[in-house]
Formats: sequence, C-alpha cells, structure tokens
Amino acid sequence: MLIHLGTVSEKLKATDRYCVRTNGLEDVGKGLTKYIADHAIVFMLRGINQKWKQPICFYFVKSPIKTPDLKRIIKNTIRTVHNKTKLKILATVSEQGSSNQSVVHQLSNESGYRREDVMFEIDGETIVHIFDVPHLFKCLRNHFMSKDIYFGNKIAKWNDLQTVYHIDGENPVSKVCPKLTERHLNPIGKHKMKVKYATQILVDPFMQHYVLPANAKLYIYIYMDTADFILFMNNLFDSLNGVRTSTPLKRPLSDRSSHFQIWDEAQTLLKSLKFKKVSDENTDANAIALESSTRDESQVEEICTESRTPTPDSHRSDDAPEPQLKRKGITIKNSALRLLQEKQNNEMKIRERELCLEEKKLKLEEQKLHLEEQRFNLDKQEREHHMEIAKQQQGLLSFFIKKM
Repeated sequence: MLIHLGTVSEKLKATDRYCVRTNGLEDVGKGLTKYIADHAIVFMLRGINQKWKQPICFYFVKSPIKTPDLKRIIKNTIRTVHNKTKLKILATVSEQGSSNQSVVHQLSNESGYRREDVMFEIDGETIVHIFDVPHLFKCLRNHFMSKDIYFGNKIAKWNDLQTVYHIDGENPVSKVCPKLTERHLNPIGKHKMKVKYATQILVDPFMQHYVLPANAKLYIYIYMDTADFILFMNNLFDSLNGVRTSTPLKRPLSDRSSHFQIWDEAQTLLKSLKFKKVSDENTDANAIALESSTRDESQVEEICTESRTPTPDSHRSDDAPEPQLKRKGITIKNSALRLLQEKQNNEMKIRERELCLEEKKLKLEEQKLHLEEQRFNLDKQEREHHMEIAKQQQGLLSFFIKKM
C-alpha cells in the first residue's frame, strides 16, 4: 500500500502533498481521550453569493458526538471565524441527526427564540440554522415509499412511480422516463443512503413528464395528483438550491425574486401534508388503465370523459369548476391520442426493422446454400481428380507388368 501511495504522491504538486498523521484516539478539543475514534466531524465554510468552500477544522469522536461538546465547538468555531477573518456567518447547515437537533434547540432557547424559529445568537450576531435540504428530501422519500401523501384534496402515491417504471420498461424503443432505474424505485443497502436517488426521483426534470407514463399502456387522470406533487417538490428544491443560473428559482434570494411566493405556498402545503400507510388491497384501486394495443380512439375518449366525472368515493374535490374539468379532459384526450399515434408509429418502425432483419436472414441463408453448393462441387471435382490419378497409376502399373 505504501508503494502505491508513493507512486501516487509523485504525481501531486508540492503543495498538495501536505497531510496529517492521526493517532486514532478521540479528540473534541479538550485533549486526547482513551477511546478509539470511529467518527469524524468536519466544519466547512461556504459562500452564499459566490461559489466557494473551505474546510476549516475537524474532530475525531467516539460514536456520535455528545450535545455539550458539539455546542461548545460550534460556538468556538463561529467566534474564531468572526474574530480572525472578515467573513460573516449568516447560517449553519447540518443533517437532522439527534445531536444536531438538540444543539440547535438549546442554542435557540439560550438566545430567547422559540423552538420552531430555528435560529440563535452568538455574540449578538443572529444565525439561522438550516437542516440540509437533500437529506430532508431523502427522509421524505423514505416515508413516501411506504405511505401515501395527502396534500390539499389530492393524494400522491409511490405506487404510481412504480407503475410508470414497469410499464415504461415494456417499450424500450421510446421510453418516457429513460433515466428512471430500479435503484430509484427500490433502493436497498447503500443505495438507500445515497441522497441523489431520493432527490432525482422527487425533483429531477425527467420525472415531470410521467403523468402520461408510457405508450404501451396509458394511465390517465389519477396520476395527476402524484405529478403535481413531483412538480411542487421540484420547484421547492430549486428555490432552496440557489446558484447563479438562468432558472429564476435557482438564483440567490433577492427582494424581487419569486422565492417568496413558492415559500408561502410551501408553508401552507407542507403543514397540510398527511401520511397514510398503504394497504395492499387498495394499492391499485384508483388506477384507470387503457390497453392501447386493444382499444381504439373512441375508447380513449370514453375513458377520458369518465375520468372527468368525480366518483362519490373519490378523494378529489366535488366542487371543482366545470370548465377546469373540461379543459383537463381535453388535454388528457389530446395527449392520449398523441401517444396512441406515437405507439402506432413505433410499432411500424419495429415491424420495418423486423422485416429488414428477415430479409437479411434470407440473404444469409441463400449465401449459405451457395457456399454449400460450391463446396459440393469442389468435393466432386476432387473425387474425380483422385479417380483420374488412380486410373493413370493403374495404366502405368499394367504397362510395367507387360514389359516385364
């Protein structure tokens, strides 16, 4: 291992070869203890308006760090940055571990703030604490996998995403969600811990088109609830992930930005979120399916018309405006007909490819027969040649016998 490390270090710049040797014991700023460390805590500074980041200190601890030690380290780190540099810390960010939550609540109480304010003061400077947004989305995804999400008068279902994935896989030629994988739908082990699989399925733009999921089977209307939830989470994530881009919600916050509108809506919606465990018997009860391979356009129109009429047991609002329902139905119908046409076009392309393959196969068979025929003729010529040589040898032998 040291030989490999030496080879790698030779390729590094001189300033990149600096490193630190650790003794493996716990040290939380009060000296070494007798305990072997199994966790490391790193503190990093990151710019808000400028894209930069810089680790500034780290600590080795035994198991998760204790709340008093973490609170002391946070205070000392913030004071050191303010006293030794011209930087101003406006917020702290962490994942929602029990120690982090406890420290934030204690600091808020000491500063006279309410528990839900999630802010505190250090030497008169107000600092807001932000729980890491991607980790919050991962926790939401973990609940979403086993529970339906009720928001407003709508229901978002994880089963909708699974249905989209499996049905979309039946048509590999023209997938609606080509980036969706099994790791997104059924993460296990280390993949369940990775934040990217949670954020991609909840906020990535490729998931916004799955309201009409596939060409082989069309699931309509009922999936709009889940699609609306995905779109809302996408906008919320963009507003909390500010960088300098052309997307309005991804820009840094300003007095005239559209962040405040989405945050006002998010406050109302997030407070109304309710989780209900999924029961096996009603998992697919609300699915409205269209077998496009066996139904024609009139049946598409019939299903679209039925989908615009709320049932007594439906969770949707009964007092929805009639023009809005009509517009939704027309949009669904047009999308359904468009996908049916796309399905037929894809089937024709596949058939043409099959015919082309069949034609190539026949040509190969013909070439094979031609080669077999040539081989047979060569064998025949070789046999005839051998027979001619044998006759000549027999004639020479008879001639010598007569001479003797």
